[in-house]
Formats: sequence, structure tokens, C-alpha cells
Amino acid sequence: MQRWLREALPGYTVVGCGRGADYQGEAMTLAVRNETAELLDWRTFWLSPHPDVPGSRYQDQSECPRTCADAILYLRAEGCALRDAAAAVPLTFHGYGLGCEPQQKIDYLFTSPELRVLACRAWTDEENGVYLSDHYPLCAELAL
Repeated sequence: MQRWLREALPGYTVVGCGRGADYQGEAMTLAVRNETAELLDWRTFWLSPHPDVPGSRYQDQSECPRTCADAILYLRAEGCALRDAAAAVPLTFHGYGLGCEPQQKIDYLFTSPELRVLACRAWTDEENGVYLSDHYPLCAELAL
């Protein structure tokens, strides 16, 4: 996916790594538009007792390691303040309906002020207890 993003977004710096012990698999990918921001630093860490150990996880969580990617950016455009296009979406993590984890919002879509949010929603589709993901995917319609 990252290779495709790099090809499809030539004016962006695309970084990230997979959540597995070999840095493969599902990734938290960041894409930074070069003309508006400079990527100064970034990292991925694992939500575990050993956050710097690739593929690590808490023993009592799912089999899938959980990761977080963060970045330090220099925002070149003066007055540029990012906002959450999905601010009105209250819930993005559902815990598969098992009641084992709190239902809460853990996903965001950050946009710049020149983009107008026409619509944003979470895909809550589920069939016979089978969800699209452990997160409700977010979908936004934006206009310049």
C-alpha cells in the first residue's frame, strides 16, 4: 500500500512500518504534503509493555499487535490549523460487540482549513456479528 501511495502522491513524503515483529503487515502510514509541511521526525511504537520491540503486545489483548505512529512536523503555511473532519462521529472502536473494551472514538481525519467537510460518517456495517474491522472505517466527502 505504501508503494502505491508514494506513486499516487508524488508531492508527499510517505512513511510507516508494519506492526509485526518483522515490520511487515498492517501499518500506520503517514503522508505529509511536502509543500505545506516538513517531516522532521517520525516513529512507530507498539502499545505494549515494551513499546520499542516490534510486534510486541499486551498478553491479554488480541493476537494482533497494536501500534501508534506519530510525527513532528514544521507547518509551513501560516495560520494553518488542522481540524478533525470526523469531529461529529462519536464512536470508531466497537470491541466487536464483546463488551471487553470500552466503546470510544480512536480514529480521526485531519484536514486543513481550505477543505470544507460536506459529510463524514463511520461505516458501522455488520452482518451476523461480523464487522468490517475492529474499528468503524471513516469516510468523508470534502470540497475545496
